[in-house]
Amino acid sequence: MQMSAGIGRALLLLVALTLAGGCGGGTSGAANTPLVSLARVPLEGAPRALVAHRGAVWALNAPRGGVTRVDPSRPQATPGRRLGRRLIDASSDGRRLFVVDGGSDTVLRIRSRRAADKLARIAGIRSVTAGHGRLWAATRDGRVLQLDPQSGAHVGPAVDTRPALEPPLKLAAVAEGLVVGDPKGRIALLDARTNAMDVIARAAGRVVAFATGGHGLWVAVGGRESFVAQVDVSGRRLTSRRRLEVAPAALAQTSQGLDVLLPGLEQVRRYEWDAERFVEILTGPFVTSIAHASGALVALQEGHAVIFDDPRSRAARRSLRIDEVTGSYRGVKLGDTPSQVRRRLGRPVAFDPIHDAFTPLQAPSFVSFPPDEPEILALPTKQRALRYNDVFFFTCKMETSCARRVGAMLIAGSRAVTTRGITIGDPLEEAQRAYDLHCDTLSLGGDLADHEYCTGKTGPRVYAFFGGDPIDNIQLALEPFPNQR
Repeated sequence: MQMSAGIGRALLLLVALTLAGGCGGGTSGAANTPLVSLARVPLEGAPRALVAHRGAVWALNAPRGGVTRVDPSRPQATPGRRLGRRLIDASSDGRRLFVVDGGSDTVLRIRSRRAADKLARIAGIRSVTAGHGRLWAATRDGRVLQLDPQSGAHVGPAVDTRPALEPPLKLAAVAEGLVVGDPKGRIALLDARTNAMDVIARAAGRVVAFATGGHGLWVAVGGRESFVAQVDVSGRRLTSRRRLEVAPAALAQTSQGLDVLLPGLEQVRRYEWDAERFVEILTGPFVTSIAHASGALVALQEGHAVIFDDPRSRAARRSLRIDEVTGSYRGVKLGDTPSQVRRRLGRPVAFDPIHDAFTPLQAPSFVSFPPDEPEILALPTKQRALRYNDVFFFTCKMETSCARRVGAMLIAGSRAVTTRGITIGDPLEEAQRAYDLHCDTLSLGGDLADHEYCTGKTGPRVYAFFGGDPIDNIQLALEPFPNQR
């Protein structure tokens, strides 16, 4: 690994142009808000693409048939052994990473850098996408198949998308089924239950890429008209259309915005959700793919993974960071005494256990809870409750080893972020991608809506709970949450 002080000519050009305010070739309409280069990590072989999975970025080394895991938090790259003949596409559903081996027409389920299961063989397979408990594959001749993510068995018959669509196809998994785009700008929805397909939108350009996340499904279109837009699946239309001067090549969605790779301008731009504007965050040649993990942007450039960070949000992330490994938030750790909490965060807000919910003051009226809380926790009282605007600390019962100390915390602050970049408002699937979690649905009965959640061990003695989809709260505890596997 080489840090940014020792990077090569291409990265020096990249950083110099970024910090200088951009390069020639049309940057009008985009402000300059550069990221900072943290490291330039060499990759084996000829990497083809990047995919985010469980807090890291995985690079497909197409000719060598292997994958390399890039950890932005270290930063370092760990190559694996040969898993296939020619890896051409990949997708993560949060728990599992699926890769297409174009050399053997096989879908692989990656177990580690060095091990993979052959899940299914599909003649002419070109791409896959995973999400919402489903795995989809598309072939060179325009056929689409739904597969069981566990066994690889076909779920229903293959669907021939022609003549409504023309291959090669771009895919995105959504709750309703599969969204499919083609080179003529047509976007269709394939219903997961009926296998019926309807064109829901059209554009005068080529569908380049989709990106899913906390702000829904977005599409990049390039050609006669170039833009990014949100896909309103239920409304069967494109909304929030934002024009681009040149054709985009890739998308990556984050909690801050939508990152768009523009090779024609040698730029990466971010469409900021809050400001509703484009800002130029990266300028330089030869960037071919982008992905996000652990709060960092990773760009594929000339056989290297270049890791970038946003200096504007770094300090805020540090102060509001949820450390799910050590079990801490805003300087308070699991096991701290109430007096230590008050010294760190000040006096708690007033709390009435009869009328108030056991949630932070600024939490929404309803947050998703696990089926039950760990048995070590005591019921908060009016005098002893540790309730703050963005977090509620629960203390342990007297008869436990952590008596009267913090045994759990419920965090609902909108700007809180885990060490792997998961924030309140992210899709639950993002947490599944970042951690090894058990996920389930809690049925509340009556008129109350069911809610989804995920739990898992994230540190030596730290257990995490991600509630709701999108996530409305994150909890850390000293003991496992009931029903956790």
